Amino acid sequence: MVRKYRLLILIVLFLGACSSFSQDNGSLEKANQEYAKGNYFQARRLYEQYLEFETQGKKRWEAWSKLLDIALNIQHDQRKGTLLLEAMCLEYMGQPERYRTLLPRLAGLYADLREWEKAAEAWQKALALEGPDSEKAGEIY
Repeated sequence: MVRKYRLLILIVLFLGACSSFSQDNGSLEKANQEYAKGNYFQARRLYEQYLEFETQGKKRWEAWSKLLDIALNIQHDQRKGTLLLEAMCLEYMGQPERYRTLLPRLAGLYADLREWEKAAEAWQKALALEGPDSEKAGEIY
């Protein structure tokens, strides 16, 4: 009897999770609409929801970028920006072309926040990716 109730509860929870997941498929479009209207709080929530549910989503870079834009340019919250960039670096570490663009931004934010050790570490990683003879090495130095 107890097993039947457990199974029923698991089925209900599973169906609830599936329905919330399927409702989330349009959250990126909704987020973009809210962003365009200037409803940044709602847009931020929807971008976060997209990233949470669409773990293999094709537009994750777009969602991360919009969240970063909201944090840095709308809320002027550099600490939140560093957290977002750190998470982006973790996600895109295996994609050198994207990772390369993230590290200098992260290092710059750390420097703005006077977190010199973290800034130096990020600059070193960026330099290691670019190589000392690359065109961007001068910028990094």
